Amino acid sequence: MVVHGPAWMMAFTVSVFALSSLAMGVAIHLATYEEEDRHDGGAGGAPRLGPEAPDGGGNDEPVWWPEFERQVADYAARRDRERQPVEC
Repeated sequence: MVVHGPAWMMAFTVSVFALSSLAMGVAIHLATYEEEDRHDGGAGGAPRLGPEAPDGGGNDEPVWWPEFERQVADYAARRDRERQPVEC
């Protein structure tokens, strides 16, 4: 046996579903419209380059890269010296 709710409850439920579907459709449209409006065709891609390399051309390294590599090498050497052998 099926029990039906009052008519106002059914109308309220239908209106909530309709409004939420409409809101979701608008949100999807706005999200995809913004992506289509971009110059790269909406592809994710890499973030824009900072002021260190404004032209973004070729294999040029950023200005800070050599110092970063030096610091990483120093850190790795220090970690190797500090590392204790594990006894089994």
